[in-house]
Amino acid sequence: VMARPHLGPHRTNRVLVIFLVLFGASILGLVPEARAAGPILPNCFVSGPIAVDTAWAPVCIRVMIGNVTVMPSVTLTIQPGVTVRAEPYVTLTVRGRLFADGTSAMNISPPIRNNTVLQAGVGFAFLQNSASTVSGNTIRRATAFGIYVNGSTVQILNNVINNTQAGIQVEQPSFGATWISGNTITNVSSGLAAGILISKASADVTSNTIRGVRGAVGANGATPGSNGRDGGIALGVYANTPAPVSVIDNMIDVVLGGNGGNGHDNVTGIGGRGGNGGPAAGIVVAGTSNPVVQGNSISNVAGGRGGVGGGGGGTVTGGRGGNAGEGAGIEVAFTTGGASVTSNSLSRVTGGGGGTGGQGTAAGGDGSGGLGANGYGLFLISVAVSDASGNTIDTIRGGFGGNTSANLNPTGNGAAGGDAIGISGFSVVNAATVHFNGVDTLTGGLGGRGRTGGHGGNATGVVVLGNNDGVFNLTTVSSNTITSVTAGNGGDGSLAGGDGGTATGIGAVYVTPSLAGNSIQTVQGGNGDTATTAGRGGDAAGVIGGLVRDGWSSDEWIEGVAKGSPGTGGAPKPATASGYYLVGNATFTSRFTVENGTLLAVGSFDFYVDNYTEAVALNTPFTTVSVQSAGNLTVQNFLEVQVAWPNAATPVTGARIQVQDNAATIWNRIAPSGDQSWILVTDRVYVNSNAAVENKTTVTVTYGSYAFTNNPRAIPMDTSHMEPVVMRDQSAPTSSASALPTYENTFTFFVRYTANDGNGTGFGNITLWYRMVGSGSGGWTSYLTQPAGTEGRFTFVATRDGFYEFATTAEDAKGNSQPDPTQNNTWTIVDTTRPGSHVVPLPGYETSLSFVVTWAPDVGVTDIATYRVEYYSGGVWLPLASTSSTSATFTAPAEGVYAFRAIATDRAGNVEATPSGNDTWTLIDATVPSVITSTPQGNNTQQTPIIEIAFSEAMDRASVERAFSLTSGSSPVTGTFLWSADSHVVKFLPGAPLAAGTTFTVIVGTGASDRAGNRVQNPLTFQFTTVAAAATGLSLGDFWWLLPIVGAVLAGGLFLFLRQRAAAAKPVVAPAAPSKGTEAIIEDLFLLYHRDGILIKHETRRLRPDVDTDILTGMLTAVQQFVKDALRGDEYADLNEMTVGHMHILIGRGKWLVLAARIEGDGAGSWTGRIERCIKDMEDHHWDQLEDWDGDMALARVLMPYLKKLILGGYTLVEA
Repeated sequence: VMARPHLGPHRTNRVLVIFLVLFGASILGLVPEARAAGPILPNCFVSGPIAVDTAWAPVCIRVMIGNVTVMPSVTLTIQPGVTVRAEPYVTLTVRGRLFADGTSAMNISPPIRNNTVLQAGVGFAFLQNSASTVSGNTIRRATAFGIYVNGSTVQILNNVINNTQAGIQVEQPSFGATWISGNTITNVSSGLAAGILISKASADVTSNTIRGVRGAVGANGATPGSNGRDGGIALGVYANTPAPVSVIDNMIDVVLGGNGGNGHDNVTGIGGRGGNGGPAAGIVVAGTSNPVVQGNSISNVAGGRGGVGGGGGGTVTGGRGGNAGEGAGIEVAFTTGGASVTSNSLSRVTGGGGGTGGQGTAAGGDGSGGLGANGYGLFLISVAVSDASGNTIDTIRGGFGGNTSANLNPTGNGAAGGDAIGISGFSVVNAATVHFNGVDTLTGGLGGRGRTGGHGGNATGVVVLGNNDGVFNLTTVSSNTITSVTAGNGGDGSLAGGDGGTATGIGAVYVTPSLAGNSIQTVQGGNGDTATTAGRGGDAAGVIGGLVRDGWSSDEWIEGVAKGSPGTGGAPKPATASGYYLVGNATFTSRFTVENGTLLAVGSFDFYVDNYTEAVALNTPFTTVSVQSAGNLTVQNFLEVQVAWPNAATPVTGARIQVQDNAATIWNRIAPSGDQSWILVTDRVYVNSNAAVENKTTVTVTYGSYAFTNNPRAIPMDTSHMEPVVMRDQSAPTSSASALPTYENTFTFFVRYTANDGNGTGFGNITLWYRMVGSGSGGWTSYLTQPAGTEGRFTFVATRDGFYEFATTAEDAKGNSQPDPTQNNTWTIVDTTRPGSHVVPLPGYETSLSFVVTWAPDVGVTDIATYRVEYYSGGVWLPLASTSSTSATFTAPAEGVYAFRAIATDRAGNVEATPSGNDTWTLIDATVPSVITSTPQGNNTQQTPIIEIAFSEAMDRASVERAFSLTSGSSPVTGTFLWSADSHVVKFLPGAPLAAGTTFTVIVGTGASDRAGNRVQNPLTFQFTTVAAAATGLSLGDFWWLLPIVGAVLAGGLFLFLRQRAAAAKPVVAPAAPSKGTEAIIEDLFLLYHRDGILIKHETRRLRPDVDTDILTGMLTAVQQFVKDALRGDEYADLNEMTVGHMHILIGRGKWLVLAARIEGDGAGSWTGRIERCIKDMEDHHWDQLEDWDGDMALARVLMPYLKKLILGGYTLVEA
């Protein structure tokens, strides 16, 4: 595509002449004036030279009354909207430069007068090396050219040209290419009507619209017997130039050749012949170097009809009808350097119809009809290195043949119809390419009517014809789609009917054709006409190869080839429909190979091999064939040999493959992959006959000493195929039980296996074998046989714990068996017994937050792998360790009671049953005790004092008593110890009155410890001095100190009375954890129904009972009695309390419930409000169950959460 020309500085000697009137002001007719709205402008008269840059503005109408010359180096600008008029024979000569620019709204209009264009010459003419721009102008009814360029370089842009003989004509070489773009050209008509005409110049023609180009109608014969004149030529774009030309993206519509004129009659002789119709073409490029014709849209192109022959009126012999004009979408001829015709769209192209013959009076005097013309989509003739690719061509028709006269019994003949050709390449030069075009709906013209009917027109999708010069230029026809090719029917004949036309998908003659990937569908020969001698039906062929050298067709699809039907009458020679028609002659043998072809619904013969032809059908299945007496057809196919192991899937790499045709070795090689394809084998040959001579193909495979089935073997090769050769299976499979874990902890488990038949025929069955070590049998036992696979499993059920060995044996589908086992593939120990373990008992107390916890297997357990040790301090069990070790240091988060348990897992994975309780427990008390108070101290202490020491926590009484001393000097004082119920306070009563006036020292040494063994850190030492001695004499006051002893004895007796029901109690397993400090906690709750004192629920906070059940029973009895006594009073009395030793019992009462709480520690009164809140919640939420309770103990489960909440401190003092 040429670049847009650049307009640089202009030389001063450039001359431009605009002929506003060429050959004078010839008036074509009276035309009404066209008047524009708006003010009437005055006239501005101009003549003579223009010596300075000048602009003609639309302020007046420029009237040239004399010749005007633009001098060198001077520019004349004609602005938009300017009207220029000229007197007859006045010229404007531009030796400098001219710019004439218009717009769609303001056109430059040079009419002769009053805006009426009656122009007899050229709209604009550029001569003598001009470089100018013409844009946006409207030119109407210029009798010669809308725009004429001669030897100049001009940009012709966006002009509107209407009603001219030629829209734009560019001729003679210049210094650059003329750019013709965006113009609209309509209604062009003349003897040579052309939208754009280029001669001997370079041009770039792009994006123009050309519509309505018509050749002039030929004149009728003027004198008797004179012929009609030929119709005019119509061309959308015509370029005949050796200079480069590009024609791109133009739209061309309605190009019609002129009809021929009629011949004149002649009463004294022969009537005049009808004139020939004028040809029509959308684009014609001739004699050009490297032309580019691309992206154009061309439609409605038709050649002119031939004129009618002179006749009638007494004419002796009627004149012959004129021949029709041809129609072509694009024609490229006689180019050099390569021609590109690509991506064009061509539609509705028709050859003209032949003229009718004239009527004569003499015998046999009727004139015959004129020939119908051909219709071409693309017509390439003598084009060097042509490329016709990507074009779309549809609806191409040949013109109908002309009829003879209309006499009842005509004596003239009908003429042949015109051919319809999608793409035609004639006289191929160097090479030609026809690629990826779409050709659809080609129809040959009908034969004309006459004594002998005219031959129907042929129809051809693509035809390439070389020169008969022995060169046979390479021609590539590939990937084209050709659809609906229909030849014309023969014309009606009163004596002999016309023959049907021939239909061809692709035809190649005198070339070396390379066809590939074309699709040819629906090829229909024309029908013959019915007559005394019937017309023959037309032949049809998918591909024709005539006089071709080394032709090759690959991957063609040919479908639906049908011959034309013959007419009725006589015995016309039968027509044929062939997929491939191949022919040579006596001086040249055609050679043609068809590879991978597809032939479907071919009417007569898939292959028609005519004389002097050597044809090869390679991997192309066919069913019907005709081989003439001097023709040969060789049928070859591809053989693939796949050598496989017995499994028919794994290739035998390195196998040797030998192939013989009729005992002659054509292949003998090792196949590295075991698969050898593309072995070309001859199946059969047709030698000068339709009878085939079959070849025998034999395949032999070898690989070491292995044997193969059916080897060697003879194979049919009527089609290309893969021939599998499989080795015989002579090897047993292998199998093995897969590794088992060292232990299995259930009797039933899977024994998995893997098996391998190598490249064999496949598995049959597999058997599981086992033996139990130590069972005494020593042999292998077959456990189960089942169908085998490459892997699988058996479900094995052991009879008891022990050591088991396993092995498998397999057999294949051919009966090859694996030997019985001699050793195991795997083994396992079956162990289903749970292990046992325990935490070694801890002391009742621990005095450190961190201490070592030790655990061990139970007696007889030897295979523990890991222990999970847990501890409990209320709530849930928490992890201490998960380990294979047997001890760990436990660090408690706080003091309190901690329980421990161990859960073992053995090496088989068996897990010890989780204990319901704990293995051991301990109370952690790491607080060192201290002395809070000690009395008496100071002077004047009576001689019978009670020495009282209060500790911060409950003490070990024996250690305190051992660490206690009361001395006077070096003399110790003996006496009796009395302890508070909670062991916080000890009292020492001297055994006798102390000496008067004496100082005594009390010491509690560091050996004193609390119940956990924590010793006081500092010894306690204090002194007191007794009063001085009084008068002597004995009185009752001297024995006051016995009163506490008697009281203590009485209190002990009361305590023994309260415990008499527990006389037979079992020893306590472990001491209960004593309370610490002064904070009171609930140890037990007794929930009773108030009407009868029945126990509903007993709840305790202890991990395990540390109070004997008999004691609790006695306690409950005492509580119930207490409740009954209390109920004798006010039914809704306040909370009651009872104390037994250091145990405090608080009793709360509601409407239906009585709740007794055993509280340890000081400050029991803080629980009063909490107990009341608990009773209220239970009665508020479940009054319906309590009001009429019938003794159903399910109530205990309902009320248990409230008791747990109370015992765990969930009811706060604020809530209470």
